Amino acid sequence: MDVFENEFENAPDKDTPAQESFDESSAYLLPKVEIPEFQERDLDTFSDQAKEEALNRRELLLWVDKELLDGGWTEKNLSPLLNDAKNLFNFPIPSWRTVCRWWSRYNKSGYQVTALAPKTEKKGNRSNRIQEEEELFISEAIERWLTPQRPSIKSAYQFYCDRIRVRNLNSENELPIRTYKSFKVRVDALPDYDVLLHRHGKYKADKEFRRRGKSIPQERILQRVEIDHTPLDIILLDDEDLVPLGRPTLTVLVDGYSKCVIGFYLGYNDASYYSARKAIINAVSPKTYLGDLYTDIEHDWSCQGKIETLVVDNGKEFWSNSLDNACREIGMNVHINRKGSPWLKPLVERFFGTLKDQLIQNIPGHTFPLLKDLENYDPNKHAVMRMGKFVALFHLWIVDVYNRSTDSRGIKIPPNTLWDTSFNKLPPVLYQDQELQEFKLKTALVDERTLSKDGIQYEHLVYQNNELNEYRKYHYKNLLDDASGGKRTSRKKEKLIIKIDPDDLSFIHVYLPDWEKYLKVACVDPEGYTKGLSLHQHKVNLKLHRNLVSSKVDLDSLARVRMTIHERIQEEAEFIRNSDKRRTKTNKALAKHSNIGSDNNNTLATSAHNPLPVEDQPSITEQKAVLNNTDWDSAIDDIEAY
Repeated sequence: MDVFENEFENAPDKDTPAQESFDESSAYLLPKVEIPEFQERDLDTFSDQAKEEALNRRELLLWVDKELLDGGWTEKNLSPLLNDAKNLFNFPIPSWRTVCRWWSRYNKSGYQVTALAPKTEKKGNRSNRIQEEEELFISEAIERWLTPQRPSIKSAYQFYCDRIRVRNLNSENELPIRTYKSFKVRVDALPDYDVLLHRHGKYKADKEFRRRGKSIPQERILQRVEIDHTPLDIILLDDEDLVPLGRPTLTVLVDGYSKCVIGFYLGYNDASYYSARKAIINAVSPKTYLGDLYTDIEHDWSCQGKIETLVVDNGKEFWSNSLDNACREIGMNVHINRKGSPWLKPLVERFFGTLKDQLIQNIPGHTFPLLKDLENYDPNKHAVMRMGKFVALFHLWIVDVYNRSTDSRGIKIPPNTLWDTSFNKLPPVLYQDQELQEFKLKTALVDERTLSKDGIQYEHLVYQNNELNEYRKYHYKNLLDDASGGKRTSRKKEKLIIKIDPDDLSFIHVYLPDWEKYLKVACVDPEGYTKGLSLHQHKVNLKLHRNLVSSKVDLDSLARVRMTIHERIQEEAEFIRNSDKRRTKTNKALAKHSNIGSDNNNTLATSAHNPLPVEDQPSITEQKAVLNNTDWDSAIDDIEAY
């Protein structure tokens, strides 16, 4: 990269006050290296204002492109459309030449929304006060219309006009009055549920939407995809120790057009962004792993590609900033249903019912949602299905049964046939190799940390490499150059955006604003503590750390904690093997900590390892003291989901 080929000259003397924290003799010499670990910047690295402006620009461009049909991007074709756009969008509409420039940049970038971000990110607030005031009057009129008295649109529009006229009598800057047609467009764009709720009441709104929710017509695959979580009514066993792990949680995505299940995640984590992200990644990715892992499956699982609109519940896992920002950047709309309205996601709700009737109830170990329904049946004692076997069986049932079956309610075309037909006619955008890696990076957890001479610290772990250190010197040199040129600079350490893979803390991605790139940075971990370590496991280790080690947190002490946890897991497994008691609550917590899920082969026996040499291991007495004084269930279960 060009940035690595620059050499800095005229470095300041070591006497310079600003140079106090550096003592390296080569602090300003950047070596020529090729780093394959860079990733392009994404929308999270822009300011909130620049992010919003880029998304507004893309929204306008996509609308214009759809309305143009076969016409070209010329003044004759664009001018009438842009005039109409002024009444449809709540942001300033530029000239046709500007729109053409935006489209050119967007097209050349491969339709990356970051290409539409304003180049001057720190130009301040450009919001137009006149437009803000006009929007206030429109909102007041619409609120007046959304009342149980149910006034007409013409009445609300008259109120809007009167308010502006009174305002203009006492102001030098006259505020324009929108036409009735423009005002009605705004009213017609209101969500149907909100209109019914405010004008007719909740009962009628729910009743009407329950009726409408039975069938939402779609034109193509991935136009509208429903996602939801549910705990399965079955007790599964650990693959090796054969101890009951409890009820896993299933996150599944169903395509609205074809009715195909396009992806899922099954595990013991709480319903959260973590499980939603895993299911979404599985849904958009090619299912090439099937042939290697599940030889009994006869057909291909061809579902993959970019989702246009994701329909989610009102749960906190779907309100995550990470999910919202990631979906907006990749062009995936998120439609949030109202709380307690399952009929607004009829397909995924129907799938859960079919899964229970056709698969779960036929497996020994299935349970019931209500304790009173158990009667004399003990699902723990009857459980025979191992986690790995169930994941294989679930894949088989989805691919060869559910996606290829007609609906008893009158749908005569199998979902996979509808998918293939639509795919051949209107193929969606597919993610392959590099695009898939970028997708995973964009959907990773976002945080900010300060860059110091030691690197970046996250959750008591240190991340550093030569390239990050050279960037720090490069950035510091730029600050010194600005200071020598008379520019005001701040010596305050700036925070950098980092992205974390919650399944693997052995590395993070750090956004370097001077180079406008993400850099993959490994954890400084000579003990191998972070190898295969998840964020949840690490947080549990940190919580238990104070029970074993009283000194400062470091990798050695954390490794001791991890080894102690491994010993506890083995004790639990041994206890189950030699006892009639099957403590599924504790085992489910252990399964959660061990990251047992449908996308890995983890078991209680193999999920934890001991990275310490024998001579550095804590004594058996120390281990047992910790185990006997630890509330294991609370230590694992109350770690906040992410």
